Amino acid sequence: METLNEKTRDFIAINKVLSPFLPRTTYGQKKILKYEFIIKDTLSFDSHWSTTKKVLEIDRRQIERIRDSLSKIGDISEPVKNGFQTVGDFAKLKRFLYILHEISKDHSAVWNFPDFSEMYTELIRRTGNSVGFSIRDSEMLKLQRKHTSLTKEISREYEKLRSRIENLYSVKLPHQDEFVCPRIMGEELLNSGLVEVIDETTDRFLMKLRPSKEILNLKEELLNLESKMKNIEKACLKDLITLTNKNTDILKLCEKVVERIDLDISRYDMYFALNCCIPRISQVISVKNGRFPPIQNYCEEHHYTYVPVTASLRRGTNVLYGPNMGGKTSFLRTVGLLISLTLMGFPVPAQEFETIPFRCIRYIDKGDSSGLSSFATEMNELASSMRIDGTKLILMDEFASGTNPIEGEALAAAVIQYFSESSDVVLFTTHYPGVLNFGNNVLMCGKLKNIDASDPHEMIDYKVEKGKMKCSSLALMLASKIGVPQEIIERAREYVESKNNGRKSLLGF
Repeated sequence: METLNEKTRDFIAINKVLSPFLPRTTYGQKKILKYEFIIKDTLSFDSHWSTTKKVLEIDRRQIERIRDSLSKIGDISEPVKNGFQTVGDFAKLKRFLYILHEISKDHSAVWNFPDFSEMYTELIRRTGNSVGFSIRDSEMLKLQRKHTSLTKEISREYEKLRSRIENLYSVKLPHQDEFVCPRIMGEELLNSGLVEVIDETTDRFLMKLRPSKEILNLKEELLNLESKMKNIEKACLKDLITLTNKNTDILKLCEKVVERIDLDISRYDMYFALNCCIPRISQVISVKNGRFPPIQNYCEEHHYTYVPVTASLRRGTNVLYGPNMGGKTSFLRTVGLLISLTLMGFPVPAQEFETIPFRCIRYIDKGDSSGLSSFATEMNELASSMRIDGTKLILMDEFASGTNPIEGEALAAAVIQYFSESSDVVLFTTHYPGVLNFGNNVLMCGKLKNIDASDPHEMIDYKVEKGKMKCSSLALMLASKIGVPQEIIERAREYVESKNNGRKSLLGF
Protein backbone atom coordinates (compact mmCIF):
# COMPACT_ATOMS: atom_id res chain seq x y z
CA MET A 1 0.00 0.00 0.00
CA GLU A 2 1.47 3.34 -1.08
CA THR A 3 1.99 5.94 1.61
CA LEU A 4 1.47 8.65 -1.02
CA ASN A 5 -0.24 7.79 -4.29
CA GLU A 6 0.60 9.70 -7.45
CA LYS A 7 -2.30 12.16 -7.18
CA THR A 8 -1.39 13.02 -3.62
CA ARG A 9 2.28 13.46 -4.51
CA ASP A 10 1.34 15.83 -7.32
CA PHE A 11 -1.07 17.77 -5.10
CA ILE A 12 1.46 18.42 -2.33
CA ALA A 13 4.26 18.87 -4.93
CA ILE A 14 6.64 16.72 -2.90
CA ASN A 15 8.80 15.86 -5.93
CA LYS A 16 9.23 19.54 -6.73
CA VAL A 17 10.15 20.36 -3.14
CA LEU A 18 12.64 17.48 -2.88
CA SER A 19 14.20 17.90 -6.35
CA PRO A 20 16.95 20.37 -5.28
CA PHE A 21 18.01 17.95 -2.55
CA LEU A 22 17.99 14.58 -4.31
CA PRO A 23 20.49 11.95 -3.10
CA ARG A 24 23.69 11.20 -5.03
CA THR A 25 23.75 7.39 -4.88
CA THR A 26 21.40 4.90 -6.50
CA TYR A 27 20.66 3.64 -2.98
CA GLY A 28 19.41 7.01 -1.77
CA GLN A 29 17.57 7.72 -5.03
CA LYS A 30 15.66 4.43 -4.94
CA LYS A 31 14.77 4.91 -1.28
CA ILE A 32 13.45 8.45 -1.61
CA LEU A 33 11.25 7.48 -4.57
CA LYS A 34 9.47 4.93 -2.39
CA TYR A 35 8.11 7.81 -0.26
CA GLU A 36 8.29 5.47 2.72
CA PHE A 37 7.00 6.75 6.06
CA ILE A 38 9.87 5.65 8.30
CA ILE A 39 8.49 7.57 11.29
CA LYS A 40 5.75 5.37 12.73
CA ASP A 41 5.75 6.36 16.41
CA THR A 42 7.72 8.28 19.04
CA LEU A 43 10.29 5.49 19.34
CA SER A 44 11.15 5.45 15.63
CA PHE A 45 11.16 9.27 15.62
CA ASP A 46 13.65 9.45 18.50
CA SER A 47 15.87 6.78 16.95
CA HIS A 48 15.90 8.54 13.58
CA TRP A 49 16.55 12.05 14.84
CA SER A 50 19.21 11.03 17.36
CA THR A 51 21.39 10.44 14.29
CA THR A 52 20.08 13.21 12.05
CA LYS A 53 20.63 15.88 14.72
CA LYS A 54 24.30 14.89 14.79
CA VAL A 55 24.41 15.22 11.01
CA LEU A 56 23.10 18.79 11.24
CA GLU A 57 26.09 19.65 13.45
CA ILE A 58 28.69 18.53 10.89
CA ASP A 59 30.77 21.29 9.33
CA ARG A 60 29.65 22.16 5.80
CA ARG A 61 33.10 21.49 4.35
CA GLN A 62 32.98 17.95 5.73
CA ILE A 63 29.49 17.55 4.27
CA GLU A 64 30.87 18.56 0.87
CA ARG A 65 33.62 15.94 1.16
CA ILE A 66 31.11 13.25 2.10
CA ARG A 67 28.86 14.29 -0.80
CA ASP A 68 31.81 14.10 -3.21
CA SER A 69 32.72 10.64 -1.88
CA LEU A 70 29.16 9.39 -2.28
CA SER A 71 29.13 10.48 -5.92
CA LYS A 72 32.06 8.08 -6.54
CA ILE A 73 31.07 5.13 -4.34
CA GLY A 74 29.16 3.21 -7.01
CA ASP A 75 26.54 0.48 -6.70
CA ILE A 76 27.25 -3.12 -5.65
CA SER A 77 23.62 -4.21 -5.34
CA GLU A 78 23.73 -6.62 -8.31
CA PRO A 79 26.79 -8.64 -7.21
CA VAL A 80 25.53 -8.58 -3.60
CA LYS A 81 22.32 -10.14 -4.86
CA ASN A 82 23.75 -12.54 -7.47
CA GLY A 83 27.27 -13.12 -6.18
CA PHE A 84 30.70 -11.55 -6.84
CA GLN A 85 32.42 -13.35 -9.73
CA THR A 86 34.57 -11.12 -11.93
CA VAL A 87 37.44 -8.71 -11.53
CA GLY A 88 34.96 -5.96 -12.37
CA ASP A 89 32.70 -7.04 -9.50
CA PHE A 90 35.56 -6.95 -7.02
CA ALA A 91 36.86 -3.65 -8.38
CA LYS A 92 33.42 -2.18 -7.57
CA LEU A 93 33.52 -3.74 -4.11
CA LYS A 94 37.02 -2.40 -3.45
CA ARG A 95 35.96 1.13 -4.40
CA PHE A 96 32.75 0.86 -2.36
CA LEU A 97 34.44 -0.37 0.83
CA TYR A 98 37.45 1.93 0.44
CA ILE A 99 35.26 5.05 0.24
CA LEU A 100 32.97 3.83 3.03
CA HIS A 101 36.02 3.20 5.21
CA GLU A 102 37.27 6.75 4.55
CA ILE A 103 33.89 8.19 5.63
CA SER A 104 33.78 5.97 8.72
CA LYS A 105 37.19 7.17 9.96
CA ASP A 106 35.81 10.67 10.64
CA HIS A 107 32.14 9.97 11.30
CA SER A 108 31.82 6.72 13.25
CA ALA A 109 30.21 8.72 16.08
CA VAL A 110 27.44 9.90 13.73
CA TRP A 111 26.39 6.84 11.71
CA ASN A 112 26.32 3.21 12.80
CA PHE A 113 28.82 1.51 10.48
CA PRO A 114 28.81 -2.30 10.33
CA ASP A 115 32.09 -4.14 10.89
CA PHE A 116 33.39 -4.80 7.38
CA SER A 117 37.05 -4.87 8.49
CA GLU A 118 37.65 -8.52 7.48
CA MET A 119 36.73 -7.89 3.84
CA TYR A 120 38.38 -4.47 3.73
CA THR A 121 41.67 -5.70 5.23
CA GLU A 122 41.85 -8.67 2.86
CA LEU A 123 41.11 -6.53 -0.20
CA ILE A 124 43.81 -4.05 0.82
CA ARG A 125 46.31 -6.88 1.43
CA ARG A 126 45.63 -8.48 -1.93
CA THR A 127 45.05 -5.42 -4.14
CA GLY A 128 46.90 -2.51 -2.53
CA ASN A 129 46.11 0.41 -0.25
CA SER A 130 44.27 2.56 -2.78
CA VAL A 131 40.84 2.78 -4.34
CA GLY A 132 42.04 0.89 -7.44
CA PHE A 133 41.95 -2.89 -7.89
CA SER A 134 45.20 -4.61 -8.89
CA ILE A 135 46.26 -7.99 -7.49
CA ARG A 136 49.42 -7.49 -5.41
CA ASP A 137 50.55 -11.15 -5.13
CA SER A 138 54.39 -11.34 -5.19
CA GLU A 139 54.41 -13.81 -8.07
CA MET A 140 51.86 -11.68 -9.91
CA LEU A 141 54.06 -8.61 -9.49
CA LYS A 142 57.01 -10.46 -11.06
CA LEU A 143 54.84 -11.58 -13.96
CA GLN A 144 53.46 -8.07 -14.44
CA ARG A 145 56.97 -6.63 -14.64
CA LYS A 146 57.93 -9.33 -17.13
CA HIS A 147 54.75 -8.62 -19.10
CA THR A 148 55.67 -4.96 -19.33
CA SER A 149 59.19 -5.84 -20.46
CA LEU A 150 57.97 -8.27 -23.14
CA THR A 151 55.41 -5.78 -24.44
CA LYS A 152 58.11 -3.14 -24.86
CA GLU A 153 60.41 -5.64 -26.55
CA ILE A 154 57.70 -6.60 -29.05
CA SER A 155 57.17 -2.91 -29.81
CA ARG A 156 60.89 -2.46 -30.43
CA GLU A 157 60.94 -5.44 -32.81
CA TYR A 158 58.03 -4.01 -34.76
CA GLU A 159 59.82 -0.67 -34.91
CA LYS A 160 62.89 -2.38 -36.36
CA LEU A 161 60.69 -4.06 -38.97
CA ARG A 162 59.02 -0.76 -39.81
CA SER A 163 62.40 1.00 -40.18
CA ARG A 164 63.69 -1.75 -42.45
CA ILE A 165 60.74 -1.35 -44.82
CA GLU A 166 61.06 2.45 -44.78
CA ASN A 167 64.77 2.25 -45.64
CA LEU A 168 64.24 -0.32 -48.40
CA TYR A 169 61.38 1.49 -50.15
CA SER A 170 61.86 5.12 -49.07
CA VAL A 171 58.38 5.32 -47.54
CA LYS A 172 57.04 6.54 -44.22
CA LEU A 173 54.76 4.07 -42.42
CA PRO A 174 52.33 4.99 -39.62
CA HIS A 175 53.10 3.78 -36.09
CA GLN A 176 50.48 1.03 -36.22
CA ASP A 177 50.67 -2.59 -37.26
CA GLU A 178 48.04 -1.99 -39.96
CA PHE A 179 48.15 0.64 -42.71
CA VAL A 180 46.61 1.58 -46.08
CA CYS A 181 48.74 2.18 -49.17
CA PRO A 182 48.27 2.58 -52.96
CA ARG A 183 48.08 -0.70 -54.84
CA ILE A 184 51.30 -0.16 -56.85
CA MET A 185 53.36 0.43 -53.72
CA GLY A 186 51.61 -2.42 -51.95
CA GLU A 187 52.63 -4.87 -54.65
CA GLU A 188 56.26 -3.79 -54.19
CA LEU A 189 56.02 -4.22 -50.43
CA LEU A 190 54.53 -7.70 -50.85
CA ASN A 191 57.62 -8.75 -52.76
CA SER A 192 59.69 -8.04 -49.68
CA GLY A 193 57.87 -10.66 -47.61
CA LEU A 194 57.74 -8.18 -44.73
CA VAL A 195 54.03 -7.39 -45.01
CA GLU A 196 50.78 -9.22 -45.73
CA VAL A 197 47.38 -8.20 -47.11
CA ILE A 198 44.32 -7.94 -44.88
CA ASP A 199 41.94 -6.54 -47.50
CA GLU A 200 42.09 -4.84 -50.89
CA THR A 201 40.18 -2.70 -53.39
CA THR A 202 40.91 -1.93 -57.03
CA ASP A 203 43.36 0.81 -56.10
CA ARG A 204 44.37 0.19 -52.45
CA PHE A 205 45.64 -2.43 -50.03
CA LEU A 206 44.92 -2.71 -46.32
CA MET A 207 48.15 -4.28 -45.06
CA LYS A 208 49.89 -5.19 -41.83
CA LEU A 209 53.45 -5.92 -40.82
CA ARG A 210 54.27 -9.61 -40.98
CA PRO A 211 55.69 -10.56 -37.58
CA SER A 212 59.24 -11.80 -37.66
CA LYS A 213 60.34 -15.03 -36.00
CA GLU A 214 61.61 -13.00 -33.05
CA ILE A 215 58.24 -11.28 -32.69
CA LEU A 216 56.36 -14.58 -32.90
CA ASN A 217 58.56 -16.07 -30.18
CA LEU A 218 58.05 -13.04 -27.96
CA LYS A 219 54.28 -13.17 -28.50
CA GLU A 220 54.18 -16.84 -27.60
CA GLU A 221 56.13 -16.08 -24.43
CA LEU A 222 53.69 -13.27 -23.67
CA LEU A 223 50.69 -15.60 -24.08
CA ASN A 224 52.23 -18.10 -21.69
CA LEU A 225 52.88 -15.31 -19.24
CA GLU A 226 49.29 -14.08 -19.46
CA SER A 227 48.04 -17.62 -18.85
CA LYS A 228 50.03 -17.79 -15.61
CA MET A 229 48.71 -14.37 -14.58
CA LYS A 230 45.17 -15.54 -15.31
CA ASN A 231 45.65 -18.58 -13.07
CA ILE A 232 46.89 -16.43 -10.20
CA GLU A 233 43.94 -14.09 -10.75
CA LYS A 234 41.49 -17.02 -10.65
CA ALA A 235 43.00 -18.28 -7.39
CA CYS A 236 42.74 -14.83 -5.86
CA LEU A 237 39.15 -14.39 -7.03
CA LYS A 238 38.25 -17.81 -5.64
CA ASP A 239 39.43 -16.74 -2.18
CA LEU A 240 37.63 -13.40 -2.46
CA ILE A 241 34.42 -15.11 -3.60
CA THR A 242 34.52 -17.32 -0.50
CA LEU A 243 35.11 -14.25 1.66
CA THR A 244 32.24 -12.22 0.20
CA ASN A 245 29.83 -15.14 0.23
CA LYS A 246 30.14 -15.45 3.99
CA ASN A 247 29.86 -11.68 4.45
CA THR A 248 26.75 -11.04 2.34
CA ASP A 249 24.74 -9.84 5.34
CA ILE A 250 27.50 -7.39 6.27
CA LEU A 251 27.53 -6.03 2.72
CA LYS A 252 23.77 -5.49 2.84
CA LEU A 253 24.24 -3.49 6.05
CA CYS A 254 26.95 -1.48 4.30
CA GLU A 255 24.50 -0.67 1.51
CA LYS A 256 21.91 0.43 4.07
CA VAL A 257 24.36 2.76 5.80
CA VAL A 258 25.31 4.32 2.44
CA GLU A 259 21.60 4.83 1.76
CA ARG A 260 21.18 6.45 5.18
CA ILE A 261 24.22 8.73 4.82
CA ASP A 262 23.06 9.83 1.37
CA LEU A 263 19.55 10.68 2.59
CA ASP A 264 20.93 12.45 5.65
CA ILE A 265 23.02 14.70 3.40
CA SER A 266 19.79 15.57 1.55
CA ARG A 267 18.12 16.32 4.90
CA TYR A 268 21.09 18.49 5.87
CA ASP A 269 20.83 20.48 2.64
CA MET A 270 17.07 20.97 3.00
CA TYR A 271 17.32 21.98 6.65
CA PHE A 272 19.58 24.94 5.92
CA ALA A 273 18.36 25.87 2.43
CA LEU A 274 14.68 26.13 3.44
CA ASN A 275 15.25 27.34 7.01
CA CYS A 276 13.53 24.26 8.40
CA CYS A 277 12.74 23.05 11.88
CA ILE A 278 12.97 19.61 13.44
CA PRO A 279 9.36 18.40 13.73
CA ARG A 280 7.83 16.47 16.62
CA ILE A 281 5.46 13.52 16.98
CA SER A 282 2.35 13.98 19.14
CA GLN A 283 -1.39 13.31 19.21
CA VAL A 284 -2.33 16.55 17.44
CA ILE A 285 -1.24 18.44 14.35
CA SER A 286 0.11 21.89 15.10
CA VAL A 287 1.92 24.15 12.66
CA LYS A 288 3.46 27.55 13.33
CA ASN A 289 4.47 29.57 10.28
CA GLY A 290 4.51 26.56 7.98
CA ARG A 291 5.51 27.26 4.38
CA PHE A 292 4.77 25.66 1.02
CA PRO A 293 7.98 26.41 -0.96
CA PRO A 294 6.48 26.43 -4.50
CA ILE A 295 3.91 29.09 -3.54
CA GLN A 296 6.40 30.97 -1.39
CA ASN A 297 8.83 31.12 -4.32
CA TYR A 298 6.05 32.29 -6.65
CA CYS A 299 5.11 35.07 -4.24
CA GLU A 300 8.70 36.21 -3.89
CA GLU A 301 9.22 36.23 -7.67
CA HIS A 302 6.07 38.35 -8.18
CA HIS A 303 6.60 40.57 -5.13
CA TYR A 304 3.54 39.31 -3.27
CA THR A 305 3.39 38.97 0.48
CA TYR A 306 3.52 35.30 1.42
CA VAL A 307 1.45 34.34 4.47
CA PRO A 308 2.70 31.21 6.30
CA VAL A 309 0.23 28.76 7.81
CA THR A 310 -0.41 28.68 11.55
CA ALA A 311 -3.11 26.33 12.81
CA SER A 312 -3.96 23.47 15.17
CA LEU A 313 -5.76 20.37 13.93
CA ARG A 314 -7.10 17.28 15.65
CA ARG A 315 -8.39 13.80 14.95
CA GLY A 316 -11.75 13.71 13.23
CA THR A 317 -12.90 16.36 10.77
CA ASN A 318 -11.24 19.75 10.48
CA VAL A 319 -13.29 22.08 8.29
CA LEU A 320 -11.69 25.08 6.60
CA TYR A 321 -14.30 27.54 5.37
CA GLY A 322 -13.76 30.47 3.06
CA PRO A 323 -14.31 31.89 -0.41
CA ASN A 324 -12.56 30.85 -3.59
CA MET A 325 -9.10 32.46 -3.81
CA GLY A 326 -9.05 32.48 -0.01
CA GLY A 327 -6.11 30.11 0.42
CA LYS A 328 -7.97 26.92 1.35
CA THR A 329 -6.22 24.70 -1.19
CA SER A 330 -2.82 26.15 -0.27
CA PHE A 331 -3.57 25.27 3.35
CA LEU A 332 -4.24 21.63 2.42
CA ARG A 333 -1.10 21.42 0.32
CA THR A 334 1.04 22.95 3.05
CA VAL A 335 -0.19 20.65 5.81
CA GLY A 336 -0.02 17.57 3.55
CA LEU A 337 3.56 18.40 2.53
CA LEU A 338 4.79 19.07 6.07
CA ILE A 339 3.32 15.82 7.38
CA SER A 340 4.77 13.82 4.48
CA LEU A 341 8.25 15.28 5.00
CA THR A 342 8.06 14.60 8.74
CA LEU A 343 7.09 10.96 8.29
CA MET A 344 9.80 10.48 5.64
CA GLY A 345 12.34 11.66 8.21
CA PHE A 346 12.99 15.12 6.75
CA PRO A 347 13.03 18.52 8.45
CA VAL A 348 10.09 20.76 7.55
CA PRO A 349 9.86 24.38 6.32
CA ALA A 350 8.14 25.82 9.40
CA GLN A 351 8.98 27.60 12.63
CA GLU A 352 7.43 24.75 14.63
CA PHE A 353 5.58 21.61 13.62
CA GLU A 354 4.17 18.50 15.25
CA THR A 355 2.00 15.75 13.84
CA ILE A 356 0.28 12.47 14.43
CA PRO A 357 2.02 9.53 12.67
CA PHE A 358 -0.08 8.32 9.72
CA ARG A 359 0.06 5.16 7.68
CA CYS A 360 -0.82 7.01 4.48
CA ILE A 361 -2.07 10.32 3.08
CA ARG A 362 -4.72 10.61 0.41
CA TYR A 363 -5.91 13.59 -1.59
CA ILE A 364 -9.49 13.17 -2.80
CA ASP A 365 -9.23 14.30 -6.40
CA LYS A 366 -12.29 15.23 -8.42
CA GLY A 367 -10.45 15.25 -11.75
CA ASP A 368 -11.52 13.10 -14.70
CA SER A 369 -10.68 9.40 -14.39
CA SER A 370 -11.53 6.53 -16.75
CA GLY A 371 -14.40 8.44 -18.33
CA LEU A 372 -16.15 9.10 -15.02
CA SER A 373 -17.65 12.48 -14.21
CA SER A 374 -15.76 14.62 -11.71
CA PHE A 375 -18.37 13.79 -9.07
CA ALA A 376 -18.18 10.03 -9.69
CA THR A 377 -14.40 10.17 -9.60
CA GLU A 378 -14.53 12.00 -6.31
CA MET A 379 -16.86 9.40 -4.79
CA ASN A 380 -14.61 6.60 -6.06
CA GLU A 381 -11.55 8.25 -4.49
CA LEU A 382 -13.39 8.61 -1.17
CA ALA A 383 -14.56 4.99 -1.14
CA SER A 384 -11.05 3.72 -1.93
CA SER A 385 -9.50 5.84 0.81
CA MET A 386 -11.99 4.63 3.41
CA ARG A 387 -11.04 1.01 2.71
CA ILE A 388 -7.41 1.58 3.74
CA ASP A 389 -6.54 0.23 7.18
CA GLY A 390 -4.58 2.25 9.71
CA THR A 391 -4.60 5.92 10.63
CA LYS A 392 -4.97 8.11 7.55
CA LEU A 393 -4.79 11.77 6.67
CA ILE A 394 -7.45 12.60 4.07
CA LEU A 395 -7.31 15.90 2.19
CA MET A 396 -10.68 16.88 0.70
CA ASP A 397 -10.80 20.08 -1.33
CA GLU A 398 -14.29 21.51 -2.03
CA PHE A 399 -15.76 18.03 -1.69
CA ALA A 400 -19.07 17.38 -3.52
CA SER A 401 -18.95 20.70 -5.37
CA GLY A 402 -19.35 18.82 -8.66
CA THR A 403 -23.03 18.02 -8.16
CA ASN A 404 -26.15 20.12 -7.47
CA PRO A 405 -25.72 22.38 -4.41
CA ILE A 406 -28.47 20.86 -2.24
CA GLU A 407 -27.25 17.27 -2.57
CA GLY A 408 -23.62 18.40 -2.52
CA GLU A 409 -24.09 20.24 0.77
CA ALA A 410 -25.97 17.30 2.28
CA LEU A 411 -23.27 14.83 1.19
CA ALA A 412 -20.50 17.09 2.47
CA ALA A 413 -22.21 17.37 5.86
CA ALA A 414 -22.69 13.61 6.05
CA VAL A 415 -19.02 12.93 5.29
CA ILE A 416 -17.92 15.48 7.87
CA GLN A 417 -20.20 13.90 10.45
CA TYR A 418 -19.04 10.37 9.58
CA PHE A 419 -15.38 11.19 10.18
CA SER A 420 -16.03 13.31 13.29
CA GLU A 421 -15.63 10.26 15.55
CA SER A 422 -12.79 8.74 13.53
CA SER A 423 -9.17 8.27 14.60
CA ASP A 424 -8.26 9.50 11.11
CA VAL A 425 -7.67 13.16 10.39
CA VAL A 426 -9.72 14.77 7.63
CA LEU A 427 -8.94 18.25 6.31
CA PHE A 428 -12.07 19.40 4.56
CA THR A 429 -12.26 22.69 2.68
CA THR A 430 -15.63 24.07 1.67
CA HIS A 431 -17.63 27.16 0.91
CA TYR A 432 -20.89 25.46 1.95
CA PRO A 433 -21.82 27.40 5.11
CA GLY A 434 -24.39 24.81 6.14
CA VAL A 435 -21.80 22.13 6.99
CA LEU A 436 -19.83 24.06 9.59
CA ASN A 437 -21.76 22.75 12.59
CA PHE A 438 -20.65 19.20 11.87
CA GLY A 439 -16.87 19.63 12.08
CA ASN A 440 -14.80 18.84 15.17
CA ASN A 441 -12.63 21.83 14.44
CA VAL A 442 -13.73 24.74 12.25
CA LEU A 443 -11.26 27.20 10.74
CA MET A 444 -11.66 30.12 8.37
CA CYS A 445 -9.49 31.94 5.87
CA GLY A 446 -9.91 34.42 3.03
CA LYS A 447 -11.36 37.43 4.81
CA LEU A 448 -11.40 40.70 2.94
CA LYS A 449 -8.37 42.80 3.80
CA ASN A 450 -8.20 45.68 1.35
CA ILE A 451 -10.91 46.14 -1.28
CA ASP A 452 -9.03 49.13 -2.72
CA ALA A 453 -5.95 47.08 -3.63
CA SER A 454 -5.27 46.96 -7.37
CA ASP A 455 -4.20 43.30 -7.28
CA PRO A 456 -6.74 40.66 -6.15
CA HIS A 457 -3.96 38.90 -4.20
CA GLU A 458 -3.59 41.98 -2.01
CA MET A 459 -7.32 42.20 -1.26
CA ILE A 460 -7.44 38.96 0.73
CA ASP A 461 -6.24 38.11 4.22
CA TYR A 462 -4.86 34.57 3.86
CA LYS A 463 -4.36 33.95 7.57
CA VAL A 464 -6.15 30.90 8.96
CA GLU A 465 -8.22 31.62 12.07
CA LYS A 466 -10.14 29.34 14.37
CA GLY A 467 -13.94 29.48 14.61
CA LYS A 468 -16.89 30.44 12.43
CA MET A 469 -16.78 34.00 11.23
CA LYS A 470 -18.83 35.85 8.73
CA CYS A 471 -17.31 35.59 5.29
CA SER A 472 -17.35 38.80 3.27
CA SER A 473 -19.05 38.71 -0.11
CA LEU A 474 -15.66 38.60 -1.76
CA ALA A 475 -17.00 37.45 -5.12
CA LEU A 476 -19.43 40.36 -5.34
CA MET A 477 -16.80 42.87 -4.27
CA LEU A 478 -14.32 41.55 -6.80
CA ALA A 479 -16.97 41.57 -9.56
CA SER A 480 -17.79 45.17 -8.70
CA LYS A 481 -14.16 46.22 -8.73
CA ILE A 482 -13.55 44.56 -12.09
CA GLY A 483 -16.43 46.56 -13.60
CA VAL A 484 -19.59 44.44 -13.53
CA PRO A 485 -22.58 46.89 -13.59
CA GLN A 486 -23.64 47.95 -10.11
CA GLU A 487 -27.25 47.01 -10.79
CA ILE A 488 -26.22 43.38 -11.18
CA ILE A 489 -24.10 43.54 -8.03
CA GLU A 490 -26.97 44.97 -5.96
CA ARG A 491 -29.46 42.40 -7.22
CA ALA A 492 -27.02 39.64 -6.42
CA ARG A 493 -26.45 41.03 -2.93
CA GLU A 494 -30.21 41.21 -2.28
CA TYR A 495 -30.54 37.61 -3.44
CA VAL A 496 -27.77 36.47 -1.10
CA GLU A 497 -29.34 38.28 1.85
CA SER A 498 -32.78 36.85 1.14
CA LYS A 499 -31.35 33.33 0.89
CA ASN A 500 -29.46 33.75 4.17
CA ASN A 501 -32.43 35.22 6.02
CA GLY A 502 -35.02 32.74 4.79
CA ARG A 503 -32.82 29.69 4.49
CA LYS A 504 -34.25 26.38 5.73
CA SER A 505 -31.47 23.90 5.40
CA LEU A 506 -32.06 20.25 4.87
CA LEU A 507 -29.23 19.79 7.33
CA GLY A 508 -31.28 21.01 10.28
CA PHE A 509 -30.09 24.57 10.93
